[in-house]
Amino acid sequence: MSWIIHLENVIQGLCFCLMLSVFHLPVIKSSNILLGTEGKPITLSSSTTNITDIESITWKRDGNTIVMSTQKAPAPDWRERVQLNSNDWSLTIHKLRLEDSGEYKQVITTSRNQLPVYCVTLQVYEKIKEIVININRSEASGNNTCNIILLCNSNTHNQVSYSWIKPESFKGDTSRSQDGKLDLSLSREDKDIVFTCQASNPVDNINKSVQPWKECQHQNKRVSYLLLNIIRIFVGIMLLVLLAIIVNDCFWKRLVSSHKADSSI
Repeated sequence: MSWIIHLENVIQGLCFCLMLSVFHLPVIKSSNILLGTEGKPITLSSSTTNITDIESITWKRDGNTIVMSTQKAPAPDWRERVQLNSNDWSLTIHKLRLEDSGEYKQVITTSRNQLPVYCVTLQVYEKIKEIVININRSEASGNNTCNIILLCNSNTHNQVSYSWIKPESFKGDTSRSQDGKLDLSLSREDKDIVFTCQASNPVDNINKSVQPWKECQHQNKRVSYLLLNIIRIFVGIMLLVLLAIIVNDCFWKRLVSSHKADSSI
């Protein structure tokens, strides 16, 4: 749901800039969307090049003032995270949050008039911290083959894409790959093959590798261990049955012998 909130923030900012245009307030919109990483700083550039008679600079977000050059401190919600750079009046935001995504406006007032409002779009993304690869056998297979499903996920849900990198030595089919899922049919010749999942978004990418044939070996070992336990249980039951038969036979023989002895007396 976080990406929906980001989209709403961007749309709100665009609507604000459009409203300025409708009311005939001049607007200059930056052609680039700035990409930021959660937890890191970013600087929003200024439009004050070659302007010397500036009286005040104001940065706004969603119509609310963040900081003004004529005030000693930023607004309370931003006080610990923003810095107005007096050398060029750009705005630095520290420790970015996902909710910082949206449109920012710089309002410049000179001794003569108010200059066009400058709009900058910021999109903040999460840093991908970890990749998790799940390995499952898709169906039963023979001793020499193994059908495997590799599923790649991460702890990040903000527009992350996944791709699988296969070694050139692998000749099998990897066309069944979608959304981090990869179906494979492996043979013993592929026991040393390593596949790599790459998770990426516009600001970050990380890789994690896996050797899927090892899972096939583990599965075979588990099956063998299960069969061995079944055999052990079966043998144990048969021994108990045999012991019961022997004990029962001895009991009846003694009973019969005792009965004959009593009859002879």
